[in-house]
Amino acid sequence: MLLPDLARSFLDLWHHFDGAEASRSDRFGPAPVLASFDDTTLKQHGAAFRSLAHAVEELELESLDEEIDRTILIDSLRVRLRRVEHDRPDRWNPALWLDRLAAVIATRREDQAVLGALPEWMAALRATMTKPPIGHLEVALELLAEVRGVIQDPAGADALAGLETFFRHEVEADGAAGAGALGEDQVTWHLHHEFKIEMTAMQAERRLIALVEASAADLESGRPVVGGVGPEARAAAAAEPREIRRRIVAPEWLTAIDLFSGHTSPGERHVALVIAGLDLAIQLGRIGAAEGVARLTDRLPSRRDRVRRVLVAPLESVGAVLLAAEWQAVARARGESPPALIATALDRGVFHPALAAWALGIDG
Repeated sequence: MLLPDLARSFLDLWHHFDGAEASRSDRFGPAPVLASFDDTTLKQHGAAFRSLAHAVEELELESLDEEIDRTILIDSLRVRLRRVEHDRPDRWNPALWLDRLAAVIATRREDQAVLGALPEWMAALRATMTKPPIGHLEVALELLAEVRGVIQDPAGADALAGLETFFRHEVEADGAAGAGALGEDQVTWHLHHEFKIEMTAMQAERRLIALVEASAADLESGRPVVGGVGPEARAAAAAEPREIRRRIVAPEWLTAIDLFSGHTSPGERHVALVIAGLDLAIQLGRIGAAEGVARLTDRLPSRRDRVRRVLVAPLESVGAVLLAAEWQAVARARGESPPALIATALDRGVFHPALAAWALGIDG
């Protein structure tokens, strides 16, 4: 098989395995389905992901563009494999399950097939879930309440009421302060493979602290920010002729471009940094998830959805702000302004700073 064929096989598998997550990167795929994360399903998908990864690694490619495409695809495969075979958040993070349910309901609210799949899906959740951390359980209950508010079907409403009973009275929660934390080694792994950021967890922590301090100083001084591109990156991704780059565009890549280019206001960028700081602190076990989310929500009540997302998608906010900083490094190395660099990168169909540096022949 050729690289584009393997990419389509991966996308088909990803949409089947976790369509809600796949749809956030691939806006050209099918509507998300209510997928189960039970042990049997994950074992099957893990074997398929591993087979595809081996096939992608064995390909003989001839051009730089093909090598960049392979890097995008192989890293996406490795991250799925890591979650299936090592991380297994499905076993302890009910917020992940409810996030997926909310995404499916948002796009297929009146679909009887979705409502009909609820009992089997909830049975898989009940059989899989073991000692969820309190913070993740609280977020799951919030998401469940939101989903229940839009379900009009009586059978669906009854099923969801049963799930609330399970969360509140039947499942044993883990009250340990560091429950759910990834830990230093796993954070480093995800920085390297999920976000293509070559730094350790400790380096990332120091970098985030410096970025938050610099951002606070900028806000206090009222220093103007040069505007740049923002929505243009999303338009460029949608129009990219190379299928892998058009369909595997991680949300944090586009968020990073917004943050780097000046399209996002200084205040919003500072909020993004603060949330990223909480995200990393929770994943490193510096603060408990429940305490951290509650404390930051008190400071940012209007950003509750973004704050609680750190428990649904660990390190996504960290990746976005660190990638924005990586774009700055690439701009300095190339001697270009942010808008000029982004325009050049988008012309080459790359939406990640490391891939842009590779495509443009920039060293360090």
